[in-house]
Amino acid sequence: MIRSILVGLDGSKGAESAARGAAAVARWLGARLRAVFVDDSAERARMTALPITPGAPVGGAVPPAVLISLQDLEEETARRRDEATAFIGGLAKETGLPDLALETVRGRPADSIVRLGHQVDLLALGRAGLSSDPGEKKLGGTTEAVLHHANKPVLVFSTHQVDVRVLVAYDGRHPANNALAAACTLVTQAASGPAHQLLELVVLTVAETERQAQPVLEEARQYLLPHQVQARLLWRAGTVSDAIVAQVTEAGGGLVAMGAFGQSRLREVFLGSHTRRVLLACECPVLLSR
Repeated sequence: MIRSILVGLDGSKGAESAARGAAAVARWLGARLRAVFVDDSAERARMTALPITPGAPVGGAVPPAVLISLQDLEEETARRRDEATAFIGGLAKETGLPDLALETVRGRPADSIVRLGHQVDLLALGRAGLSSDPGEKKLGGTTEAVLHHANKPVLVFSTHQVDVRVLVAYDGRHPANNALAAACTLVTQAASGPAHQLLELVVLTVAETERQAQPVLEEARQYLLPHQVQARLLWRAGTVSDAIVAQVTEAGGGLVAMGAFGQSRLREVFLGSHTRRVLLACECPVLLSR
């Protein structure tokens, strides 16, 4: 069961989209939504070798325009936190979600969100944060780090739109099986939740032939059977990422559930991964499980 969801905010539009999308999912499920802002000003100062003492001089011939003190970082962080607090206050009134308020913690954003993830059932993040321009198709560093290290499913939003169609990419491997389980929970809990939201489930297997796909699809069907969840079982040829994107495009949207980062980190540097390609190509929420 998904009883609690944690969404990370950093003052960016991407994070606000994630919060709106997470609020919609929380209402479907009758789950508690927690919002967290990570104050990373001290960490940023250390990472950039900036002075820890407010106003202290920086050695070397550095142009004055780029001399930033810890005090400057703290002021900029406080401004973003205030904006996030106001946004969450408005979202709480708009959605009627109980106990929705902004929590603040100090530390590195990815580490803090992964640690707080131990307290909840689902994490929600924007596809990109402050480092990206609006509309830019880019996977933010914090989101990517959380995807690699979180022990809970992560729902990544590029916009705040949440569709009633859920597409599970299933290949029988452990991460995909976890994604199928998470999608099954989402479907059953939404139907019995306060909104009685009915979600359409589609399971997609990518294979060279239908004969190769059938045993994998049957495995998914057998998993869903005791949960009394019906699903359309489909197969496509081609690469996993291309097949998922094509299916989402033909359906006109949806929510994709899939395993996260199945390749090694080294291979991803050179080749990318199906996870990254789907995240960047799809303008719909992507639910990732490891």
